[in-house]
Amino acid sequence: MQSAQGHNPPVATQEAAWDDMDDADTPVDELATKGMHDAGHAAGVEHGHPNALRYVQIAVVLSVLTMVEIGVYYLRDLHVYLTAILLVLSTVKFILVVAFYMHLKFDNKLFTYLFVLGLAIGASLITAMLALEWPFFISALTGS
Repeated sequence: MQSAQGHNPPVATQEAAWDDMDDADTPVDELATKGMHDAGHAAGVEHGHPNALRYVQIAVVLSVLTMVEIGVYYLRDLHVYLTAILLVLSTVKFILVVAFYMHLKFDNKLFTYLFVLGLAIGASLITAMLALEWPFFISALTGS
């Protein structure tokens, strides 16, 4: 075959044209869904919300973290570090709840940044208050 200008098209172009036709056997609904899926990724929309099993797994992890918090409270040797340990465990639990149960992991990244900003402000205030009153907390925890 010759083009209108009398030249044969390059073989690579013909092969690319055949590769593009691979979607010809795909139903139109699948192509439309694929197009919407690709457009969603281009717009920054995440997919893949967790199923019920994932929510149960997260609930189990949260329960275990709560048991660890309770256990840490009853271990006298850790009372000096009690506040720091509980703050870390609470932060981990906060992140899990916000990310999965509030679907923040699957929403726009702006919402994630706003929650992280709130967490950072809260953690800064708590840390500042602890720094101001640290001797009181040490004496209250150790009983001296």
